[in-house]
Amino acid sequence: VVRFIYSFMSPLPGHGGFYGYPRLAFDSEELDRCNNQPHIANTYVALVMLLILGDDLSRVDRASVAGSLRKWQLPDGSFCCVHGVSSLDSENDVRFVYCAAAICYV
Repeated sequence: VVRFIYSFMSPLPGHGGFYGYPRLAFDSEELDRCNNQPHIANTYVALVMLLILGDDLSRVDRASVAGSLRKWQLPDGSFCCVHGVSSLDSENDVRFVYCAAAICYV
């Protein structure tokens, strides 16, 4: 199960976090980044599941996840759920603030 959860982790540098679906193959890294989006809620859930399963999180790319958290935070302090091209590409509300706080704690 742990290996399965890690299979949802983004391998792209600067695009950290976990997908909510199996990663799809695209012809270019640009298309890959646009269409395979790590999601803040999926990242939170993946980390919690790994902890529940006794994983030490040593395989998590912490620097990339931290970078994603910075990208997910909007100028007003709220958080969106995916990287997107602009803040209009993603919903934002208090659920994602909770996810961000929990990810930082973990």
